[in-house]
Amino acid sequence: LMSYSSDFRQIFCQTCLKQEAGSDEPCAISRLMLWDAKLYKGARKIVHELIFSSFFMEMDYKKFFAVEFVKYYKQLQKDYIDDDHDRSISVTALSVQMFTVPTLARHLIEEQSILTVIAETL
Repeated sequence: LMSYSSDFRQIFCQTCLKQEAGSDEPCAISRLMLWDAKLYKGARKIVHELIFSSFFMEMDYKKFFAVEFVKYYKQLQKDYIDDDHDRSISVTALSVQMFTVPTLARHLIEEQSILTVIAETL
């Protein structure tokens, strides 16, 4: 369904990024990222496919997803290291899809201080 309708993708992405007013809880897509290490291989694959078919198909939403990803980067890397399931399937692998897009990488460096975040994670 995501591949057939840009409007549906956009509504889905908006809904996943929406944070409850007055809440400190992460948005839905961030919660899915943070749960990644706790999920089994099949569930991880489904979540990653959902991210690819929605957020990564719309450049604006890919940027919003990347900002959320950077916000939780340290925790995601820690969870990856502590993961006792299948490390070959991890939300951390999505970083390649964001950090190698020149315009997106520039935004993450200039506006989100990704280089500092990565250095602090090491």
